[in-house]
Order: sequence, then structure tokens, then C-alpha cells
Amino acid sequence: MDFGMDKEEEESDEDEAFLQSSLDIVNSLSRGDEVTHLTDHLKKPSHSFDSEATDCIYKALKIIAKGSQNNTLTSLTPSPPSSPSPDRLTSTPETKIGSFYTV
Repeated sequence: MDFGMDKEEEESDEDEAFLQSSLDIVNSLSRGDEVTHLTDHLKKPSHSFDSEATDCIYKALKIIAKGSQNNTLTSLTPSPPSSPSPDRLTSTPETKIGSFYTV
């Protein structure tokens, strides 16, 4: 029995599953979907063929997902009230009322 071959096959399957999940996340992002639920379940291969690339992909997807979650939350919050007109900025209640208040 050659245990080395079995281990390599497991690693390549693990790598392939990671890359497929990563691609699914990227596709969801391109559609404008929120993806934190996907990145929360993203599992890095334990022994990746290229661990540096895998780490970069993993970290990048986590950062992007966090940013997309913040954008989603921002878009769900109500917009701030419209800016006051210039007249409202320069006049105070005291000067607006005039004879009742003097500043």
C-alpha cells in the first residue's frame, strides 16, 4: 500500500473543494449577494498544494465578505435626513422670530 498517494488524493480533493467554494463566493459577490454565511463555512485545506495562495484567497474572501456585509448593512439603514436649506443654516430660532428674542 502506498499511503502517500492516498494522502495526495485527499489533499487535491480538499484543494478542489476549497477552490470551488471560493468560486461560488466570487460568483455570489458578482451578483451582489451577501456572502458572509458562505465565508463563515469556508474551510481552508489542511495541507494545500500551494498554502500561500490558499491563505491569500482565504483572507481576501473574508475581507471582501466583511466589506460586503458592511455595505449591505449600510444600504439597509435609513438615509440621513436631507440637508437643511441655506436659509436654515444661517438663521437661528432667535433671529428668525425677531422681536420676541434678541441675540
